[in-house]
Amino acid sequence: MTVSMSRCAECRAPLIHDIESGEMVCCKCGIVARENMPDPETAPLGLFDDKGTRLPRVSGQVTLARHDNGMLTAIAPGGTDFSGNIIERVTQSKMVKLRKWQNRIRINNNADRRAFDILKQITDICSALSLPKTVLETSSLTYRSLSTATDLKNKSTVGLACVMVFMGCKKCEALRSMQEIVSAACPPKEVRLKTKLANRYYRTLVLATGNPRSEPIPLDKYISKISNLAESGGRAERLALQLAHKTKNKYITNGRDPNGLASAYLCIASMLLNVNNAQRDISEASGVTDVTVRCRSKEILSMYDIRITLDPS
Repeated sequence: MTVSMSRCAECRAPLIHDIESGEMVCCKCGIVARENMPDPETAPLGLFDDKGTRLPRVSGQVTLARHDNGMLTAIAPGGTDFSGNIIERVTQSKMVKLRKWQNRIRINNNADRRAFDILKQITDICSALSLPKTVLETSSLTYRSLSTATDLKNKSTVGLACVMVFMGCKKCEALRSMQEIVSAACPPKEVRLKTKLANRYYRTLVLATGNPRSEPIPLDKYISKISNLAESGGRAERLALQLAHKTKNKYITNGRDPNGLASAYLCIASMLLNVNNAQRDISEASGVTDVTVRCRSKEILSMYDIRITLDPS
């Protein structure tokens, strides 16, 4: 309830606006001055019944992952209406024709058809990798902005979709490599070729738009990701993070794959703590070879003298 500045006609007391009943009531004598008043507040994002269950909204959710922004009215298939009554055959045949023409009109030119294919591919990749919705919306927004700024014709649909998801992951700081993204969109035989193509598209788009590259993802997230995949344990992960912070050096990190560096720190931490964690498991979880892990570990150990002080207590 809110107190209004208007006064009662009988006792000149202030009136109270009852939002639930939509009435203006006098706070002293109880006379209803006005009734059936409209609610001035905005409608909530979701409607709930008495039990707290969320009710479906009238229209679909607006999203950038669809070429029509999710504002679509579809003719549902079926032989019954909303009341459960059977629809006549003549009406059903008309509905089938209307549904067919509606799908044709919805995508009526080449630009809409290409946008539909690429956005659908982006949605499938994000769903296969279990990426959050923020990455999906960011990837879709990136494609829409780049499609108006640059010429994306004569480029592979799968390659462009992988590039947009990769750029969305970098903006949202989601750890996904280009190879992982391509693996979710292509069969295993085409992963290597499509990865090279997607990397070329990525470099071309960054140079063509003049946009600066996004900030690199911190090494801590790579260490946490590989540790979870390899099941290294919390002690080895914490020690690897401490080693990465204390041995932070541009001569080690520049030009190096962060997956290889993170794997090297995890291997060193596992050896120092005597944790039974095979080097092959770490290399498979990070996607690098055993030789790379050994080389990075050798570089770190050759530049720093790492010692652990035991607590006597």
